[in-house]
Amino acid sequence: GEFLKAQEVAMNNIQIAKQNNYQGLMEPLDSMFVLALSKYAGAKIEEALKIFSKISTIFQFLFDTLYLLKSFVYMFLMYG
Repeated sequence: GEFLKAQEVAMNNIQIAKQNNYQGLMEPLDSMFVLALSKYAGAKIEEALKIFSKISTIFQFLFDTLYLLKSFVYMFLMYG
């Protein structure tokens, strides 16, 4: 029963983020994770996997961006 409440709150947070055009770093990843877990707990495995896949894609983008930024910082520090 509690996962249904968590799902409702997570969906509300995601809807608010969409209304405010939050994307990339500003996406509500925590709410997306809660929504995926609640879908999984409710035996909606396919829906949960789609959400987990989207979260994974966003994290991969963030990791790649941070790696590139770190490379620029190192180059700046080495070559001024």
